[in-house]
Amino acid sequence: QLQEIKKNTAASPQIIEEVTAYVDRNLCHADLTVENIATHVQLSTNYLRNIFKEHMGITLSKYITDKKIQYACKILVETVDSIQSICERLDFTSANYFYAYFKKNTGMTPNQYREKYRTDPAASESATPQ
Repeated sequence: QLQEIKKNTAASPQIIEEVTAYVDRNLCHADLTVENIATHVQLSTNYLRNIFKEHMGITLSKYITDKKIQYACKILVETVDSIQSICERLDFTSANYFYAYFKKNTGMTPNQYREKYRTDPAASESATPQ
């Protein structure tokens, strides 16, 4: 068992790369959970959480939600999709949670974000938060 842990620790950067790619590919799937990702990479949920936080500096849950916000920013700027449909597409638990999390991370509501970056094409080049 100790050898398995050592092997996984040495492979951590590769695992993190696989996890981030998996998140990118499955961003709009309702079953994008830490538990399902752990199953995909054949690790325990707690172990995956620990190595992800260690290597990335944020939790895997926050990483997933931040990627969803980045994608929402892109959709807001490039489409006329309703906020509700964006919220549903990205599987936020509620529109209120989406609005609150979006505002916390961007400093503005989804509607304000859309208005600001759709009206200024030059600004849309840097529209997604880092």
